[in-house]
Formats: sequence, structure tokens, C-alpha cells
Amino acid sequence: MSRELDGLRPWQVVAALGFKTLMGCIYGYIFLVNYNGDDTWQMHNYSIEQQQILLDDPVRFFTEYIPIGAFGRYESTSKDVYYYLHDLEAWLLAKPFAIINFITGANYYVNIVFYNAVVFFGHYWLFQLMIRKFNVSPVALYIAVFLFPPVVFWLSGLRADGLLLFFLMLVIRTFQSILVKMTGRNFVVLLAGLAGLIILRSAFAVLLIPGLFAWWLVVRSGKRLGIAFAGVYGICVLVFLGSGLLPGDNSLTNIVAERQRSFAALDANTRYTLPALTAEPQSFLIALPQAVLNVFFRPFPGEANGALQ
Repeated sequence: MSRELDGLRPWQVVAALGFKTLMGCIYGYIFLVNYNGDDTWQMHNYSIEQQQILLDDPVRFFTEYIPIGAFGRYESTSKDVYYYLHDLEAWLLAKPFAIINFITGANYYVNIVFYNAVVFFGHYWLFQLMIRKFNVSPVALYIAVFLFPPVVFWLSGLRADGLLLFFLMLVIRTFQSILVKMTGRNFVVLLAGLAGLIILRSAFAVLLIPGLFAWWLVVRSGKRLGIAFAGVYGICVLVFLGSGLLPGDNSLTNIVAERQRSFAALDANTRYTLPALTAEPQSFLIALPQAVLNVFFRPFPGEANGALQ
């Protein structure tokens, strides 16, 4: 095949998409049979609720996105924003599938086909970027991006994770184009990708933006890569920790500490402990070693709770 698909033949694209769709179906089946549905089936059922709202009150269905009624419900603006983004995350999946349900008969497994036909592009754009920019084995990269079960499985169920990769790669590939030539279309697509990331995982978007700025410094201003990234993220860390020294409850450190407390209050079968965060900068420094351990190394052998972990 031509280089337009970066060396991927049609049967490889079909195989990768088929495997991803299969993983999505297996994901749904496992969580329905063994875990009483979990988030993926809750999202599917929510799409059915949204379908009924569309039938009964189409004006409400489409205007719920508008933030007019989202603010003033809670004691602080940060909480208003947090819960509005939470609603948007659910609607980002549920409302499109409320419409698709008319075609699929609200069948979870048929919906999975539609879902993975979209989020598959996140994997493809990642493969495309890696094969163009790095000297890697196409076969090894194909397996790692499209066929590695621990990745594909968790990104194929009807939940936000697959969309997160989709929007992440949309931002990266569009920003790469902007570095070559700024166009109105690329700018709009970049904003759409960032909006998707903010809706799905606002903290993830906040961490990504400094990286994009450092990338711009390297490409457009000729800064050395290590200096650019270390400098940009170093300044961000200082600003973040320094905000904890300011009076009031709206410091960046306090917002993150509140997020941790809210997350800890959720029901969960598996927990990894982390020291409690406060607005004081030192609490983040104390928690850092344990956080690195949790993210990169756990579960330890013998610590996993079941085959999926």
C-alpha cells in the first residue's frame, strides 16, 4: 500500500480494528458477568435514559450542554466547574449513543462497533506519529499499538479511556501541523481536541499544555530539548507549589487536595494508599515517592486482586 497509510496494508488495518472491537466486546461481557456491569454498562444504560429524554424532551436533550444552569449550584466556583465537567464527560458518550441506539436497538455489543470505529483513530495516529518520527520496527510497533492486550482491552470498552487517547492524539498531530503552518482549521481542531481532554480529564490537559509549549520552543525558537522541557515544567512546578503559600482556599495545591479527598470518598474494591494531601507544598513532596511507586510499579507480584489487575 502507499505511504498514505504509513506502510499499513488494508488487511492490517482491518485486523487491528477487528481485534480492538473484539476486546471491547470481551470487556463488556466480563464486566457484565463478573462485576455486575461496572462503569461501561452504567454508561450504556445512561445512553438509554438519554434516548428516552430525546424522545420526551428534545429541547432539554440538546440544551443540557449549555452551562447556564451549571453554576451557582455549589458553594464554590471550582466545584461548579468540576461537576459541570463531570456531566459533560457523561454526555460526551451517552448523548451520541442515545441517537445511535435508534439504529442499533440499544444493543451494547453493536454500539461497541460504532465506538471503536471512532476511537481506533487514536491508536492509528499514534502508530503514524511513531513510524514517521522514530527508527522503530514496524512489526514491533504494530503489535505494541494495535495488538497489546493490556492496552487495547482497557481502551475498547464503552467508557472515557478510549476517547482520551483519541483526543490526546488529535491534539498532538494537529499541534505538529501547526508547528509547520498555522491555519484556521488546524487551530479549531486543536481547540476541539483540548476541549475533549479538559472534559474527560482536566488534570491531564493541564499537564499536557506545558509540554506543547516546550515543544513549540524547541521547534520554533531553537531551544535545546532538555533545557526547554526542564525549564517549562520546572517553572510550572514552582508556580504550583508556590500557590500553596498564598492565603485562601483557591490555591492550586488546595484544589488538587480537594480532588484527592473526593476521589478517596468513592466506593472501590482496590485502593493504593497515598499520604493525604493538603494545601501546604511539603505534603506533595512527601507523597511524591509513593505516587511514583503506585503509578509505575504497582501492583506488585502477589498484590494483584484478580486476573485483570
